[in-house]
Amino acid sequence: MTVYVTTSWDDGNELDIRLLKLMNKYGIKGTFYIPIKSDRTNLTKKEIKEISKTQEIGAHTLNHIELANNPYNIQLKEISESKKQMEKITGKPIKSFCYPRGSFDGNSIRAVKESNLKYARTTERFCFKPSKNPLRNGTTCQTIIFKADVFKFLKINNFNPLSLQYVFNWNYFAEKMFLHAKKTNGIFHLWGHSWEIDEFNQWNKLERFFKFLSKQTDVEFITNIKTIA
Repeated sequence: MTVYVTTSWDDGNELDIRLLKLMNKYGIKGTFYIPIKSDRTNLTKKEIKEISKTQEIGAHTLNHIELANNPYNIQLKEISESKKQMEKITGKPIKSFCYPRGSFDGNSIRAVKESNLKYARTTERFCFKPSKNPLRNGTTCQTIIFKADVFKFLKINNFNPLSLQYVFNWNYFAEKMFLHAKKTNGIFHLWGHSWEIDEFNQWNKLERFFKFLSKQTDVEFITNIKTIA
């Protein structure tokens, strides 16, 4: 059985170009969610177009606000206008969206649907299957490990205490998560931020993992939107 592998990257930081080169080197596919304006967003229009040649571009609001609890009209403007502006930049239809900081409510989902977006991603982790609601898709793991991940990681390793020695070894963690997705005929979805990879000095680890993925059999690398196609 084929396991589908996708990745997603938020915020539109200039380091996305370094990430893009690494992804293209190993044939990795994914979606770059770029807000129109935020503290981390500094890609040029030319750079966004360059990314769109080999990867998917997704909307990520106008101002990278936490959507939940904002009035519907504000959420709709943030989502729909970011989609329109990103379509002007790329010259391509934008079909995917990511909720900034994973913040959303019922009005957010309604606004995403009203904006004619077909896929939306949260920040939920340990997901190995597409959501029944295409506007509430989670991810499998992030480019960093959180303490809250320990119990869930142990669970998919049948609570083997020996796995604890590796729980904060990111490469081991990511490989085990991928192998679990493959074993269960699921989807492996890695997400993160290029600025975060740089801040935590993860570039070498990420390249080792991409190299590991590129050598696997029965793997198809796809963008986020393709996971629900």
